[in-house]
Amino acid sequence: MNDDLRTTFTRAADDAVDGAMPAEQIRRAAAERIRAKRRRRPFFVVGSAVAGLTLVGTGAFAAVQLFGDDSAPLPDVIGSPQPGSAPSETTAPAEPTSEPAETEAPAEPTAPTEPEPSQPAALPQADPTAVFPACGAVVTPPSGSPDLGFSPTWIEGAAGDSITATFWNRSGDGLAGVVSTHLTAVAVKDGVVVGWTEQAPTATTTPFDLGDGFPSEVSTTGPLARTLCTDGTTPLPAGRYSIWVSQTATVTERIPYDESFNPGAPITTPEELVVTGDVASLWMDEQGQAVPNPGVAAGWPAQMSHDVAFRGDSRPDETIVWIAGSDREYLADVDPALYRPANQVLDLGYLDPEVPFRCQPGADAELGIGGADGAGSSGSGIGVIFETREQGEAFAALWEPLHGPVLGVVTMAVGCDFS
Repeated sequence: MNDDLRTTFTRAADDAVDGAMPAEQIRRAAAERIRAKRRRRPFFVVGSAVAGLTLVGTGAFAAVQLFGDDSAPLPDVIGSPQPGSAPSETTAPAEPTSEPAETEAPAEPTAPTEPEPSQPAALPQADPTAVFPACGAVVTPPSGSPDLGFSPTWIEGAAGDSITATFWNRSGDGLAGVVSTHLTAVAVKDGVVVGWTEQAPTATTTPFDLGDGFPSEVSTTGPLARTLCTDGTTPLPAGRYSIWVSQTATVTERIPYDESFNPGAPITTPEELVVTGDVASLWMDEQGQAVPNPGVAAGWPAQMSHDVAFRGDSRPDETIVWIAGSDREYLADVDPALYRPANQVLDLGYLDPEVPFRCQPGADAELGIGGADGAGSSGSGIGVIFETREQGEAFAALWEPLHGPVLGVVTMAVGCDFS
């Protein structure tokens, strides 16, 4: 076959595959080419079977014979887009030798492997050698009422990036001095510092001058701890954390007052104070984001709010589950024995776990803590208030397997009298 004819066949096959030329036009074009060449030998052209082409490989085509004057049949040829030379007249056509390829058995479908659930990051372990607020330090709540306290303006559960604290003078004296402008905020879980804190704050100070019971005009702000203090980048695992703040102060002048509020001689001996306190709760979700309090844990009974329970109206008796008790005089006084049970209550999503005994007069006597009448008791405890006795008993049944027995479940009138 010469080059012109080969080119014709190739274009015809391509057009057939592309659908650009109908089969009848291809036959006519090929026949005209044959007559023009006056050859008396068969040529391979695309015949009426074009419409049913079977493609073998990329760009392969099938050809059927179109006879000129010779009537000797030629075998169908399956080849590449550029077919080889046609066999001579004296050479017998070779029988196809290719055998059909063995079909491979379909691969067994493999069951998709589910990704293993990611494990929450491990919290830092307690380090007895670490000093608060260092990572791993064990938190020891101070006893009594410290001279200086904090009043944070950060709202519990808010998603802000910092916490601002204002000083309060709770000493009963007039205090003046200087305070660090750096506020350290750490996240504490089960009494251990686990949240990141800056270890080397800038050592700058600002003056303060406070009368008894008055807040400072100095407010300082520190970054809110939301990452593990082991690396400072891994978000805290989901759950509730206590936010502790720490700040250093130097009292350069103390003016004592007597019982009649008469000032005494100033004391100018410098006093170094480290002001610390548990000021708020931080809730983290599974995505490592700070969120508001998610509410009471699933399956636990709903509590009554203090606002409703303490009204002292004609409501029926209410139930308080008392978990721990103390004879401390004021709620501002810290009793370390109440710190752990209070946090266990907060971890379940309950609010305001500290309740004065006088808000349920007679409860301390029934619990065996106060005097016989209980009416003038100034102690307080950790308790959760419920509308019904059944709810209180349901709470106690869930609590005791986790944390041990409660002090008692007391159903009495509730209403606070601080006169």
